[in-house]
Amino acid sequence: MQKSSRVIHRFLGVYIVFVFLIVGFVIVTLVREEVKTSRFQARYLSAISEQLSFKLASGPSSSIRYPEYGPYDQRLGYTILPEVIKRLEQSGFKITSQASFSPMMAELADYGLFNIYHEKTQAGLRITDKADQVVFNAVYPAYGYPNFKAIPPLILDTCFL
Repeated sequence: MQKSSRVIHRFLGVYIVFVFLIVGFVIVTLVREEVKTSRFQARYLSAISEQLSFKLASGPSSSIRYPEYGPYDQRLGYTILPEVIKRLEQSGFKITSQASFSPMMAELADYGLFNIYHEKTQAGLRITDKADQVVFNAVYPAYGYPNFKAIPPLILDTCFL
């Protein structure tokens, strides 16, 4: 009996080591493939990106998230939007429409990730009257190029050392 139980234990030990080697080989192969192609990451992130959206909806949005930090957001005033909106509402203004985030976009923003949007090269405020005449207009930075092709070659080819 003892001899057969030793054989069984030895067989089980070899079997367990063999299974661990196969599992290890499969894991190493999958990791190597992922490092070379990023195929699994692309599938995962594509599935998430399909759930990211926002739309303009009437009234204030319950899903909007304002940035709290970041040099770009601070420079263009996005980090102080909640405070500005609060002061404006206290002065009698109201939000007539605002961006509404998809649930996944709001969840990712809650994790501290940046929201998707087309980054602007300029920001500002333009106020018009009922006749669509400009009452106030401020843009920061004041000067810029509408696209890369509009940059003059002399400026584009300038090298800063």
